[in-house]
Amino acid sequence: MEHRDTGQLQGIRVLLVDDSELVVYLVERQLKKWGVDLTVAHDGLEGVHRAAGGHFDLVLMDVNLPGMDGTTAALEIQKFRSTLPIIAITGDDEAPSVFVAHVRKPVQAADLYMKMVKAITP
Repeated sequence: MEHRDTGQLQGIRVLLVDDSELVVYLVERQLKKWGVDLTVAHDGLEGVHRAAGGHFDLVLMDVNLPGMDGTTAALEIQKFRSTLPIIAITGDDEAPSVFVAHVRKPVQAADLYMKMVKAITP
């Protein structure tokens, strides 16, 4: 998972919500290279709580989470942060419409980068 950064993501605040330690490790390594300020939550409920208490520019959300699934968590976040872009991380070819985009697992850096830039660009 490598992608050269052009600086467009430098300093943005991202909440990553994923229960897979491997996905968290790989995505975290890449986001740090891009200069992203990252916070991690390991389930949907924790993700909702962190989103409520933080000032994030973007959320990366696993769709299949234990307890509160990613779609439900995204809907909850949108109740108080309706303009916060949420990108799904999923093994499926599609994601529910609550998400602005989706990145397919295994996560490819170029795809993640492109979708993150598009999500935060007005």
